[in-house]
This record gives sequence, structure tokens and C-alpha cells, in this order.
Amino acid sequence: MASTRPEICAGLQGGLGNQLFQYAAGRALAARLGAELSVHPRARGAAGIKAVGLAELGLTPRMRTGHGGPLRRAALNLAKPIARALGRDVVKTPPGWRGRIHRERGFAYDPVFETLQGSWYLAGYFQSWRYFAAIADELRADLRAGAEAALPRDAELPDLSGDSVSVHLRLGDYADPANARIHGVLPAEYFAAACARIREARPDARFFLFSDQPREARARLSGLDLTVVEGGSRAADLALMARCRHHVIANSTFSWWGAWMGPGGITVAPRQWFAPEKQAGMDLSDLFPEGWIRV
Repeated sequence: MASTRPEICAGLQGGLGNQLFQYAAGRALAARLGAELSVHPRARGAAGIKAVGLAELGLTPRMRTGHGGPLRRAALNLAKPIARALGRDVVKTPPGWRGRIHRERGFAYDPVFETLQGSWYLAGYFQSWRYFAAIADELRADLRAGAEAALPRDAELPDLSGDSVSVHLRLGDYADPANARIHGVLPAEYFAAACARIREARPDARFFLFSDQPREARARLSGLDLTVVEGGSRAADLALMARCRHHVIANSTFSWWGAWMGPGGITVAPRQWFAPEKQAGMDLSDLFPEGWIRV
């Protein structure tokens, strides 16, 4: 017999940090509605499915795949000009989807989310802690457990007790000139100011550098007293970042989660999350939890 429960399907896009926001919003809505939870890679083909990083943290919701056959794709292509004229994107839901579509209407938290009933496909980034505040303790425990399970068992791990501070510098795709219009790499001056803020409050703080390119990151921040940490995988890096008492995050959802999963010390975040031109006029107030310091 087919299930009569509603279903919440979270469309996944972006890297692991982005996917965690989308998953968390979907999980919170499913919990409120007593609904089934599924996820759907919005990128077409095997590459999109392989890019799903949730399993690295032990998260295994039902996976919906595909975007339909040639006729459906042709219909979606015909709908694109109309959608563009309305200032909207065509949402490629999975084959057989019968629920409604909830499109993110802006970067800030949308209270309409609290009124949704029935089955919904979530299309957007949902980058606010407020979307999943109701399940925060449960979600944090699950993410910590999944990340810890990814730590290498035969490697010597750093001592992150006491006033340890994770410092994350994202390079990789951010260093690509094409990405400078969206994010771009934060300057060394930000990290110096952020570390100084923590040092003022915690004179005995020890700073640990995390990056997708550790050597290059160390060279860029050569003026700071940092110990480079290499966890061995994205999940392992998250586990070690979350073990730190305090955090200096990059303009990256990856280190956002490393700080959010942590024990609740001092977190410093950049005021410049996006490139200046892109960030102009955007409301970022719901991205950062209460108490986080912006520099």
C-alpha cells in the first residue's frame, strides 16, 4: 500500500556546505509535518549524483534521481523563456513528483516556510539557521557523530582541547578569477583582525589552520601563528573544526557548519560574505546565529 504521508524533497545544489543547509531545511520541515524526507540532486546525470556529500556524514535520506525523459526535458526548455520573463527559474523536479514547489524568494529567512503544509519540493539554498532551529540539537548531534566516524583511526590527531581556534581559508574554486564576482578569497587582513578579536578574549588561544589547499593557505597567512591541520577528508576536517572551542570562518558554508557544529565558543565571521557588487542590497542578517561576531 502506498504511503499516505506527505513528502518533503530537498533539491541539492552546490558543495557539501550548501547541501547541508538544503538537507537541514528539508529535514526540519519533514519533522514538523510528520512527512517523509527525500533529496534530489538538481544537477543532471551521474556527475550531480556523485557530488552529493551527505553520505560522508552518515546522512542517508531517500535519494530521488533523474529529471525525466526527452519529452519532459523539451517541455522544461519551452518553459524557460516564460520563467525568465517572470524572474524565476525552471525547477527540474524528479520524475513522478506530484507535490508543490517552494522556491526560495530571497537570501534572508522566509517565515512563509513555517506555514507550508502537505508535500513540497524545496528549491533554493536556504542559508539560515532559522530554517532548522527546531531540530538544532538533534541535527548537531547527528552531524558530529557522522563527522567523527570519518576521522582516520591510524593517524595522530592534533590536541584541540582548551582554547583551540579553527581558522578556515577557502581557496580552490574561490581562487578562480571567474568566482571573484560571487565570493573571492578573503584577504589576510580579515584573518589577522578576526584572530586578534579572539586573542583579546582568550589570551591563551591556539590557532589551527584548515584549508582545501593547506600549503597555499599557510603562505597567504604567514604573518599569523597557525598550526596547519589536514583531516584527510571533508568530513574529517569538519570533525576537527567542530572539536575546536572557537572559530574564525571563511566566507564559506563549509566552515559555517564547522563552527555551528562546535561547542559554542567565540565565532568570528566575515562581513564580506559575497563580492561587494553581489552583496550590495542583500540581507545577510539571518545567515549568522546570534552571538557570532562579524569583522
